[in-house]
Amino acid sequence: MPGYISEFDYFGTDPDEFIEIAVPTGTDVSSYTLVFYQADGTIYSTVSLGSVVTTIDGQDVYVVDISNPGFDSGGDAMGMFYPDDAIALVDDSNAVLQFISWEGNTVSAIEGPASGQTSTNVGTTSGDGSLQSDDGGATYYAQSSSNKGTIPCFAAGTRILCESGEVTVEDLRPGMRVMTLQNGLQPLRWVWSGTQVPDAEDAEGALPILISAAALGGEQPKTDLIVSGQHRILMGAQNQMQQHITTPALCKAILLTQFPGIRIMHGKKRVKWFHLLFDRHEIIQANGCAAESLLLAPMVLERMGRRVQRQLSRALGLPAHIVPPHMTAAAPILTRRILEKQRIKERALIAEH
Repeated sequence: MPGYISEFDYFGTDPDEFIEIAVPTGTDVSSYTLVFYQADGTIYSTVSLGSVVTTIDGQDVYVVDISNPGFDSGGDAMGMFYPDDAIALVDDSNAVLQFISWEGNTVSAIEGPASGQTSTNVGTTSGDGSLQSDDGGATYYAQSSSNKGTIPCFAAGTRILCESGEVTVEDLRPGMRVMTLQNGLQPLRWVWSGTQVPDAEDAEGALPILISAAALGGEQPKTDLIVSGQHRILMGAQNQMQQHITTPALCKAILLTQFPGIRIMHGKKRVKWFHLLFDRHEIIQANGCAAESLLLAPMVLERMGRRVQRQLSRALGLPAHIVPPHMTAAAPILTRRILEKQRIKERALIAEH
């Protein structure tokens, strides 16, 4: 399909609603439109897709929301969409790529590009969620919270220890129970994924880090683990780096590249990342390695922006207008200076012997 609606939120007022569209990378969507139909089959608004937001797995992603001209309910307390509305995604040749509706309803269009067509009902979600498709628009499932984007964490393919055993991070869904080091099984509240094209000039923040199998000591990780440079790994516990650090602490992966088997992946051109959010900051098992979940610290929240903050609030069961609270780290955090001091002491002890 040359394009499809990958996710949409039809609940709430204008700031909550959106439509996310995915098209093959490089597709010219300047003449693509979203045409909004009401129950009687007539058009009540037409909106262009605007500018690309991100690129994920060979697809350019666009988000149509209140920032797009024409996406305006005029102050209607119900928001832009009603339960008996429908959306048509129309390409540059005026062909209808998708014509979808929700809440068990269908709409028979009597005008515009979808004239003569009947929409396909794609499901129902709750007031705090959205409907998402992972198969090109063939089917949709309810998300407990909408999922439009933020910053990186685990790479695709990472296996997370859950109640049912290890699950690849791509298959995780909000509500699934994940094993945590300190609090046992905990429900996953929010999952985000996105593709990053690393910038070689910003190795600390952008380039991925490879932690080779067994590089942390013992058998940790069980298999190679790829994380972002800012992602923190547990040291001094769980047989991880206990020969170097004796008190449990979390350390950025980029700082661990001084150790054998841990390196910056300079040749990695594209990385698909995943965020995992719980009610609190947790330490979880990723490829058998103890590593952190998303930590909502002041700088992280600021970089996310208000729109994603609202998503996080809803995921945590808070009113959308309440900024998510800062989380307390699950373990002390090692800075570069502290780690370097520890390494100096370690080398001195080795020299004495």
